Amino acid sequence: MTQRVVITGASAGVGRAVALAYAARGARLALLARGAAGLAAAERDCRRLGAAEVRTCQVDVADAGAVQRAAAAAGRGPRAAGRGPRELNVGGRTCRARLGNVLFPGLLDRKLARDGYDSQQTDAPIDRATWRDNPDRPGDDEQDRGAEGVFTDRARRHSAALWVSAHKPAVSALTLGGLLVAAGGLARRLR
Repeated sequence: MTQRVVITGASAGVGRAVALAYAARGARLALLARGAAGLAAAERDCRRLGAAEVRTCQVDVADAGAVQRAAAAAGRGPRAAGRGPRELNVGGRTCRARLGNVLFPGLLDRKLARDGYDSQQTDAPIDRATWRDNPDRPGDDEQDRGAEGVFTDRARRHSAALWVSAHKPAVSALTLGGLLVAAGGLARRLR
């Protein structure tokens, strides 16, 4: 069965990269984004890469109702095929973050304050005459910006954490097998 994937923010950045990756796998895609030019280019690129189907919807994710309607139209609404949606959280699992906050309150906040701020900021001066704030109008409404941005030169092509997350059963089996071998070796040594 062909995967059906709804991707928000699909016109640029991480959303665009995720859309292209699923397109290359032949998935059926519903691309949601605000920027018209970026959305049209993302649709074209996904079709070129071999997506089984590509639907687009120009929608602002700040409007929850509009997103629900767009997802339902794409066939992945709350009651679609009697199955719940699958989600890919880019940037870390929510349950891990919550558990970390319970066990080590404030630690994640301090880490983000130290690392996150520096990784998302630039020393380049802002030209106030040409600077536009993205929440008011999408940056790719008139011109396609693709999946790349100001941090592209620091991005990595592969992620060990993502690979482990995508291959949990195999990693779990290998870990369990390694622990059993280690326990067996320790038991023989203690005899």
